[in-house]
Amino acid sequence: MSRREDTGALDIYAVLGVTPDVMPALAQKLYWLKVEREQLALDEPETARRISELNDALATVLDSDRRAAYDRDHRKPAGAARPADNYRRRRVGAALGMMLLTIAATLFTAFNAGPFLLAVTVTAGMLAVIAVVSWPRRGWTKDAGPFAALQLSADAGRTEVDLAYETLGHEFLRRLKSDAKVIARLERLDRAYTDAVRIIATRGGGMPALRRHVVLRAASRTARALWVALSALINFLGAAALALLLWVTRAAAWLA
Repeated sequence: MSRREDTGALDIYAVLGVTPDVMPALAQKLYWLKVEREQLALDEPETARRISELNDALATVLDSDRRAAYDRDHRKPAGAARPADNYRRRRVGAALGMMLLTIAATLFTAFNAGPFLLAVTVTAGMLAVIAVVSWPRRGWTKDAGPFAALQLSADAGRTEVDLAYETLGHEFLRRLKSDAKVIARLERLDRAYTDAVRIIATRGGGMPALRRHVVLRAASRTARALWVALSALINFLGAAALALLLWVTRAAAWLA
């Protein structure tokens, strides 16, 4: 449906078959794909109207001022949180909870156990916090599935999915030196592509071959594992030093 149900205005994102956060480069490629399809059906009376809608939609997406004005006029009602925002809040809450639990366990262990157990407690707690904060999201929500991660509408076909995967992958790689989150985005893009192709396969039967252009999952997992291991070593040494200091202080107080 290319018209909004509430106002009847042209829904530029529905016309292009994309999400509101679509990159201009992807919108432009999808535009040409849809125009080519429409031109193959010139005998249909609606073809001219649909091509005109595609022209208007692309012109709005490519013009930052027009797009901003369109988004302001058609934005979601105030207070409507995105699934990603809700997930981020839950993750921050879990991290704070783990930090408080670690502090409580550290205080208890400091006065009731030896330095080694204290070091283990602090290290385990800090690793739990690191895992909660840094580990990438694996699942999809109802409103933010693999198609949304590819900046496509839920009814996108295999051609659109392949095109989005390649285009977004190249766009992310161009930002590799300037954006620290690119690796995580590429891994998420890779998972979204795999899941989207699997969903499309359930519509028509059979699992087609994947056209992978960006596969960095193994490399990113290795880098993350090394970072977690280094963090564990640093935390353990720091906690051991703190535990030893507390133990020496307690021993000196007892001897006095």
